[in-house]
Amino acid sequence: MKITLLMIGKTSFPFVKEGIEMYEKRLIHYISYNRVEITDLKKTSSLSKEQIKDKEGDLILKHISSQDDLILLDERGKSYSSIEWASYLENKLVNSGKNIIFVICGAYGFSEKVYNRANSTL
Repeated sequence: MKITLLMIGKTSFPFVKEGIEMYEKRLIHYISYNRVEITDLKKTSSLSKEQIKDKEGDLILKHISSQDDLILLDERGKSYSSIEWASYLENKLVNSGKNIIFVICGAYGFSEKVYNRANSTL
């Protein structure tokens, strides 16, 4: 079992990058973990928001297998307290046996294809 953080693009804020790296250093002592950064789409000025979301969605789904537990990090997703989050994650790690993939989307959100494939939204 492995945890993956899948991101569209790279962060431009140094403090966010430092925070991610700090938690990654903590995680690797307990579980197999990796981060995958999908390059931002280029030449999108002629595309609509929906077309951009669809293209990003296709890129995301290329990294997901049918056995993966796909968790979208979305502003409309469920929120947890620290204790609830720890229990939720422990339950996933102990009982599912699947690789867990957390996904951070691009600026316009997730495509319907990605929402439909997701196992949960946080």
